[in-house]
Amino acid sequence: MVSTRFALDEQAQRLQADVVVNSMRRMLSGANPVFAQGEDVPLRAWIEQGEQQLQRDLSNAPAARGRIRAALAETFKALGALDRALAYYTAARADFLEAGVSGLEPDLVAVDVARVLLDSGRVREARQQLDELLANSEDQATPARVMARLHFAVVLADLGEVEPAKREFAEGFDSLSRSSTLPCGACLPLWSTRLEIWARARLSVLEIQLGELESAETDAKRAFELAQESLEDSDPDTLLAMAHLSSALQARGDNDGAISMLEAALAKRTRVLGEDHWQTLSTANNLALTLDQAGRKEEAEALYRRSMALAERTLDAGQPQLASLKANLGKLLFEKGEADEAEVLLADAYARRLKRFGPSHPETLTNARNLAVLYTIQAKTNPARFDDAERLMRAALDGNVARFGADHRQTIGVRSEYASVLRDRGRYAEADREFAQAWALAERLLAAGDNDRLRVLFQYSGSLQRQQRFAEAEVLSSKLIAEVELASDRSAGHARMAPLRHARSLIGLKRFAEAEKLLLELDAGADAKADPALRKSTHATLVELYQASEQPEKAADYE
Repeated sequence: MVSTRFALDEQAQRLQADVVVNSMRRMLSGANPVFAQGEDVPLRAWIEQGEQQLQRDLSNAPAARGRIRAALAETFKALGALDRALAYYTAARADFLEAGVSGLEPDLVAVDVARVLLDSGRVREARQQLDELLANSEDQATPARVMARLHFAVVLADLGEVEPAKREFAEGFDSLSRSSTLPCGACLPLWSTRLEIWARARLSVLEIQLGELESAETDAKRAFELAQESLEDSDPDTLLAMAHLSSALQARGDNDGAISMLEAALAKRTRVLGEDHWQTLSTANNLALTLDQAGRKEEAEALYRRSMALAERTLDAGQPQLASLKANLGKLLFEKGEADEAEVLLADAYARRLKRFGPSHPETLTNARNLAVLYTIQAKTNPARFDDAERLMRAALDGNVARFGADHRQTIGVRSEYASVLRDRGRYAEADREFAQAWALAERLLAAGDNDRLRVLFQYSGSLQRQQRFAEAEVLSSKLIAEVELASDRSAGHARMAPLRHARSLIGLKRFAEAEKLLLELDAGADAKADPALRKSTHATLVELYQASEQPEKAADYE
């Protein structure tokens, strides 16, 4: 009986293998130039043309059909066609269910479904997939279950569940170290190495959001080193590790190193994946962002516009890369003073992120903050905008407190921005409370010269000046001037405008000689072409100084 059973099993496997081979032969014939009548049939086209043939040939072999569909889904995922990949993975799962197959293969497909949902920004749906898989776990040491745990860690991080995400990452890496040598015939080659590269790269994203920049660089470097040791330079996972390491370098202030690495990654991704692949566009977006932060704004804008045009033509409307390109270009244009186009882009990006990610995702929160700042500027000529600005900034503040805590650097910055909105509405008592809390936390938690700390000093001292509380303002503005000298990046607006802020405190205290010396030094060193706004503001403040000190002839020189 046992001998007969094994013989029947072996015969069934041979028959199934023959069916699979014949089905694949018929599908591939669609790309044969003889049958294609001289047409160059694209890969996606012949896969879809062969779907009906696949269904006919394997109508009685659902397990084999599921394996082919899973392989085709992997191909679509690599091509960047995430919607088609999801459809084939979903069909493969149904095939395995019909065949009564359980264990590694359907579990791997479930993880792949979650990965595609993650890459598409559909984080809550990815969580549902992984919740179901992990809830039905028996052997937690299988490759699929290790993959599921690390994917679950990424999902939790994206949803803002920081502490649970950290625990899942720790447990996932521990399981991976114990399971990395397990054979997995249904997995990609080097499955454990590829999983660690991806998971460490994604962990570095969370660490950047939390301000843990040294840890982020360590994890991103580890991912890149693993890729260099085991994979080709042009392997998609090597390029992924490069992109995340560049983000970690940029977060540490190494713009030159980040730009060099991103340029190399973009060139390779363009060559390997094509210019309109979502990963290529993501790299282009990161490069443009870093160029912007390095002061190379014309290059950044050109790259943003080109990439956004490609994304609008080729990506699904809900793809995160499209919203990110719109948001980043909108912020750049706002800083250039092109508020109308900036508003359209920022509002579009915010609506997309709110729908896809929800209100507490870091990208949604950052978008809300930037759009609120723009509305605050517009409110100077259109007071109705104040309501929109306050609503969005309050949502950004509450979301940051809920996600990161009140003492996170990003929360400190948003609280200061919220206080600025209240100040602009003339609600000074409320603004003072928010500014005081933001400054107390910044002074305690952030190093002298830190950009976020400088921004709070700049905004808080300006609010005190508006209330003519010049003595209090001077304490903060003098600290601002001193700490700008310690800043690693003096190109930010609040750092460049710091002498003007302090000069106004001095003018309010009638310390005219000190203010004049400061302003004349600033004017002498200002580059009219490179920073016309700074020069214009300097001249306006000199006029203010000379009028206050009753020197109208000098004021006329700068009017």
